[in-house]
Amino acid sequence: MQWCLDIGAIPVMTVSDYACTPEEAGELVEFLNAPADDLHPWAKKRAEGGHPLPYMVKYFELGNETYHGNHDMVPFRAMNASEYNTWVLGCTKAMRKADEKISVGVVLKHEDDDWNENVLKGTKDAADFVIYHAYSIGLWSESAAAFAVDRIMRGCLVGADQFEQNLKDISSMTVRLTGRKIPIAVTEYNTACVQEKPIPYRWTYGSAFYNADFFRVMLKTENNVLMGNYWQYINSYWGMLQSSSEAENNMLAGKDVRWKKMPAFYAFRLWGQHTGEKIVSTTIQSPKIDFEGYGNLRPASRDAITAFASMRNDGKTICLMVFNRHPANPMSVTISFKDMAISSARMWQMNSEHLTNMNYVRETAKETVSDASVPIAEGVISGLVLPKHSITALEIQ
Repeated sequence: MQWCLDIGAIPVMTVSDYACTPEEAGELVEFLNAPADDLHPWAKKRAEGGHPLPYMVKYFELGNETYHGNHDMVPFRAMNASEYNTWVLGCTKAMRKADEKISVGVVLKHEDDDWNENVLKGTKDAADFVIYHAYSIGLWSESAAAFAVDRIMRGCLVGADQFEQNLKDISSMTVRLTGRKIPIAVTEYNTACVQEKPIPYRWTYGSAFYNADFFRVMLKTENNVLMGNYWQYINSYWGMLQSSSEAENNMLAGKDVRWKKMPAFYAFRLWGQHTGEKIVSTTIQSPKIDFEGYGNLRPASRDAITAFASMRNDGKTICLMVFNRHPANPMSVTISFKDMAISSARMWQMNSEHLTNMNYVRETAKETVSDASVPIAEGVISGLVLPKHSITALEIQ
């Protein structure tokens, strides 16, 4: 919690579905959010631990992929949707008694069955948001060997559009079953490449490209996404920053840690450094790319160019992220602006020679252009050539 406060992050607390009773869920909220006085003994424990002021946590996930069961706990147990709903309603009552301002989320499943419908019907008056884990490309050891590497990488380039439709379908389902459009919390997402051979696709530039393009999808207001959390940031199986097994001990001891910056790190750094606070409407005209599909990805004809625009709070700087999703060809783009006179533009770009490149041994997928001037003629950026499978950030004034 202190780390969240230090960096200005908004915490999301997960309430354990198989190890936490509704009463304990209420005590958790009291510990985190209540004033430390005689009426709130758990909050007094927080103060005794060194933090007298409430943390004021707003968002609580009720469970995590509850439909999987309790994983390695003994004895094994798996709730059905009705049992989960009963637990959710009990938790919500106890938690809101401790703090009525919190927001609670209910677990939805990314596969199609009756879980989602039953959960939404049973918790429609309690849920403030729904939890969706967007594991998209979905390659496991067995399935990865069935498709050519090039085909898998091309799927990473265009796959975000299909999962945009998934978000729209979830929103429609919440309206149909609850009578209201409930925000979606994508609390875990990545390409779900769980394999090592022929290469660990999760580390590739192609995988990073997909995750960055899906981030664009989640930012679009019409997709109703409350939050999105890339899984994972540091170390473990998908972490975009990787280090030795001694890193944690070295950090605690105040020693320097050398981090390997995986391709996803550079992709998300572009977003972090070149995104404004206000969304700006964009219209895109693009040639299409035909993709034959595989596994979770359906055959489709997709735009070669996608983009997202935002405005900084200064009211004069537009941040534009542009994705050239063509696997083989550079694309020449023209960018014009409605009701805005522009005079300067700067460019940052990420790319790699091959979509399969990884940064595990040396950095081959990284920022390749930094703060370069972009020509403007009569208020238009014309003939800007974007390399194949590149991610470009522009700041325009």
